[in-house]
Amino acid sequence: FMDGDRDSFEKKRSKRDIWLIFSVALVLRIAAVFLFADVTNPQLWEFGMIARNLVAGKGYSLSYTESGAVPNAEMVGVITVSSAYMPPGYVWFVAIFLTLVGDQPLSYSLMLIIQSIAGAIATVVLYWVSKKRFPSHVAKFAGYLCAIYPPFVYTVTDFGSTTFYILLLGCTLLAIMSVQKKHSILQSLITGLSAALLTLFRADGLIIAIGLCVLLIIRGYLSYAAVFLIMLIVGLLPWIGRNYIVFKKVVPLTTSFGFNFWRGHNPIASGTGRELSGEGIWRSEQVDQKLRQLSLSTQYEIKRDKVFFEEAVSFIKSHPAKEIMLSMQKLFYLWILDITHPKARSLPYVFSWGIMLMLFFLGLYASVKMNYGIDVFVTYYVVMSFIVIIFFVLPRYQIILAYGITPISAVGLWRLMEYLLQRKRPSL
Repeated sequence: FMDGDRDSFEKKRSKRDIWLIFSVALVLRIAAVFLFADVTNPQLWEFGMIARNLVAGKGYSLSYTESGAVPNAEMVGVITVSSAYMPPGYVWFVAIFLTLVGDQPLSYSLMLIIQSIAGAIATVVLYWVSKKRFPSHVAKFAGYLCAIYPPFVYTVTDFGSTTFYILLLGCTLLAIMSVQKKHSILQSLITGLSAALLTLFRADGLIIAIGLCVLLIIRGYLSYAAVFLIMLIVGLLPWIGRNYIVFKKVVPLTTSFGFNFWRGHNPIASGTGRELSGEGIWRSEQVDQKLRQLSLSTQYEIKRDKVFFEEAVSFIKSHPAKEIMLSMQKLFYLWILDITHPKARSLPYVFSWGIMLMLFFLGLYASVKMNYGIDVFVTYYVVMSFIVIIFFVLPRYQIILAYGITPISAVGLWRLMEYLLQRKRPSL
């Protein structure tokens, strides 16, 4: 090949790989929707409760029981108050379909099909991310691993923000790598915007954004880090402004930080969102008594969250040794296995995660040995570990982590295949 012919051939092959990866991912995800999703009685969680209130003309609001608990079922709570419990990204996604199509199975089916498309696009984005750091064949392995990994496929059947979060996470990682390579102000702007959208779907995206920004600063890209942060703040300003108008206080992201912080730091905390018995950690009698004393007002969620936060801080101060143990447990549940959640203990999940993790450790060793640039990935792993230490572990955190380890696992798969092929070759 001449250089021009080789470049043309590589581009054609790359396009073919992208379309094949996308097609495999989309077919599997849509099949999962038809096989496993419940669109007749969907669990929409807090996202759906807020979205339904929006559609009903009640504004961005959420319902609570008398003791301050968010109802688990789709039912009307005792009180309904102005809310910032969840960031608006997925809430507006649900609300748009409820408005345009109605509160019916067709609407939920369309939501999941859109999520399937988003999940398939996320596999292509991961292919591009991998291609920034590894050879083309490794990027292809990463794309196919992402396309067929069962937890990624199954996630699109859940009415939650995880699928969109993974897609935006991939876009943010891709943009930050482009900043490092091209030293471009435009790429810095794109990174900030992507990180803002990530945060508007899940508030812990802000912690990931800050971690990546710190990486840029450490690498000496100060001006690009500044542009990144400015665009991140600009992207979040409409939501922050709305919260200030409603609550008359600065509420940067959500009014659920204290509650989620408490779930990871309390007398029955296990390191996950559940007790070892499998029962969810949602409340305690001591907290309930304080919540019952709160008056109904626009400040309700802020006061509620403060109760949880103060209880968590009190527990941390009183039990420093247990806090250290809880941190170790959280890291175990994130990186190895969550033994408290039925879905995380299921054989298909354990088997698929076990293979991904084995390939990851093999790929991590190979990446370091071959001097691949994995600083962005390592930063992401550190930040994800930090997030669960602050809060607690749920299967979705491990699924989100898995998206970031897939490129390294693809390196491990490549090295494993090379080793097996060498063993099969007859010796001369």
